[in-house]
Amino acid sequence: MIDGYSYDATGNRLSAKVGGVMQSYTYPTTNHRLSAVAGVARTYDKLGNTLTIGGKAREYLYDTTGRMTQVKRAGAAVMNYRYSGRGEQVRRYLGTTNTFTLYDEASHWLGDYDTNGAPKQQAIWLDDLPVGLLANGGQLHYIEPDHLGSPRVVVDAARDVAVWNWSLKGEAFGNTAPNQDPDGDGTAMVFDMRFPGQRFDAASGFNQNYFRDYDAATGRYGQSDPIGLAGGGNTYTYVSSNPMNLIDLLGLTQHDVDFLFALAKERELDLRFPGRLNVRDLGGDEVGYTNYLKRTITLDDRYLQSLSPAQRVDLYDTIVHEGLHLTKGIFYSARNHEKIYEEAGRRTDAAKDQIEMGSYDCNE
Repeated sequence: MIDGYSYDATGNRLSAKVGGVMQSYTYPTTNHRLSAVAGVARTYDKLGNTLTIGGKAREYLYDTTGRMTQVKRAGAAVMNYRYSGRGEQVRRYLGTTNTFTLYDEASHWLGDYDTNGAPKQQAIWLDDLPVGLLANGGQLHYIEPDHLGSPRVVVDAARDVAVWNWSLKGEAFGNTAPNQDPDGDGTAMVFDMRFPGQRFDAASGFNQNYFRDYDAATGRYGQSDPIGLAGGGNTYTYVSSNPMNLIDLLGLTQHDVDFLFALAKERELDLRFPGRLNVRDLGGDEVGYTNYLKRTITLDDRYLQSLSPAQRVDLYDTIVHEGLHLTKGIFYSARNHEKIYEEAGRRTDAAKDQIEMGSYDCNE
C-alpha cells in the first residue's frame, strides 16, 4: 500500500501516510475542528471557519455570512473575493488585477474574464461533463474527464498533444499537483478545475467548492457545513471520505442522499441503479430525472437541505421512482408512468420505518 489513512468513529482523519511520509492529525475533545497536522496549528472562528494555518503563514477572513473574503500570507493580503446572491464566487481581485467568473444555470463554471470582459479561459460542457476548453487566446482544447467528471487530461486540439495532466494515480483526495507541461515545450498550461464543482485557488491553497473551500491536503473542508448537522455528524468531512466514488458539487454534504441511495440498493435488489447519483438544480417542480441513454439518475438539489423524516421518505420515493424508470426502460415508462408512481409508493411504504429511523443493517 502506497498511501493509507486512519479515522476515528466520527470520520475524523487521525493519520495519513502519503508517499511514505506519515502525518498525524490532532483534534479537541469537544468538536471536529482540526487543530493541527504534523504539528502545524490551525485556528477557527466561532462559526467553525478556518482562520489561520501555521499562524501568520496563512490567514483567512470572512464576511458575516461565513464566506471567505480575503487571504493573507505572512501578514499581507494576496487575494480578495466576492460572491453572487446564488452563492457563486464571481470575483477575485488584488490591486489592479481583476478576474470575473460566470456560471450556467446548473452552476457549472463557464469562464473567467478580465475587467474589460475579455475571456481568459472558457469551458465547454456536455451535460455535467467538462469536454472542452478555450484558452491561450481562444484556442480549442479537449478535456478528458474521469468517471466522476474530474478533468484528467487537456489536449491541444491543433497539435493533438496533451498539455495538462492530473494523474488518476495521484493522492486519493486530490492532493497531487497536475503536470502543467507534459509535452515538455517549456510552456505551463494553468488549468484550475479539480474534483467536480471545484477549482484550485493558488492564493488560498484550497479548492473553491461553491459554498465552501475544500482542503485537498487534509481531505476535508476548511469551513463547517452551512446546512449544519443535516449533512451528517461531522460537518467538515468530504463525501464521507470516499472521493473515488462520490462527489459534492456545491460543498453541501449529501448525507441523506448517500444514505437513502445505499438503502435503496440494499432493499430494491431487482432494480438497476447507476454507480452514483447526480445532484443539481433541475428547476421548477422537477425532483428527479432519468437519462435512459447515459443510464444516469439526477436528483434536484433541494435534497441537500435539512430534511425532515417526511422529506426523507419523499427522497427515497424519488430514488426508487427513477430506479424503476431506468430498470423498465423508456418504452414501458412512457406507457405506464402511473404504475411506476404506484409501485414506487408501495416500495417506499415498506421501507418507511428504516427511512425515518435513518439507519439500516447491511447484513439483514
